[in-house]
Amino acid sequence: MPHVYTSDAYSPSQIAAKVEAVGVRKANARFTETFMLGTLAGGFIGLGALFFTFIQADASLNPTVARLVGGLFFAVGYLIAILAGAELFTSNNLFAMAVAAHKITFRQLCRNWVIVLVANTVGAVGLVVLFLLSGLHREMDGAVGAVAYEIGASKIALPPLEAWWASFIT
Repeated sequence: MPHVYTSDAYSPSQIAAKVEAVGVRKANARFTETFMLGTLAGGFIGLGALFFTFIQADASLNPTVARLVGGLFFAVGYLIAILAGAELFTSNNLFAMAVAAHKITFRQLCRNWVIVLVANTVGAVGLVVLFLLSGLHREMDGAVGAVAYEIGASKIALPPLEAWWASFIT
């Protein structure tokens, strides 16, 4: 199977063709492969969130600097997921292009989305369990746990539609 990822510059139509090819390949991937890569992605993104939480918990940092540096370190989770070839639900939304081009079925698209969404959740929850079992929430005199709780509580307090849109920018 040809490698579909490169760093060359492409025209919009070439990019669309590559996205469609990735969609076809991933839509036809085995369940176990998709689930494992999805679980890894959930954990990797969770690691980025954990980096962010530790930086936010550092009281010695200016809040603006902490937010900026935390955001940069949060992006490390995405970078790890990309480099590992992990399956992340948000990026798999581009598979809709393969459906529009009639290269995969809507059923294949939904199958992938469900597997990846569940797997991302398993990976993220697994990291939370490890975080709690490791005692990392007690670091910095409990500040790490307090910041993690604060972040979670602020997300839960959002109205559902606002939470949906906020998930794209925070």
